[in-house]
Amino acid sequence: MRSIAIISLGASAVLGLGALFVARAVLPQANAPARPQVIVQAGQPVVVARQDIKYGDKLEAGQLTIWPAPEG
Repeated sequence: MRSIAIISLGASAVLGLGALFVARAVLPQANAPARPQVIVQAGQPVVVARQDIKYGDKLEAGQLTIWPAPEG
């Protein structure tokens, strides 16, 4: 009975260390340099609302704007 408890604790320790190594390999490091964000302006122009529009309101040009949507 005592040997089963020791084997169980040993297996738990080994699995915990394995999880630690996998997490360090997969998760990004906090001190790693951040990748710069790239804003792509290519795409098809679409018309979007510049502000909230209530249902049934008549659309006016000042409420709308053209925004480039990414392709794909």
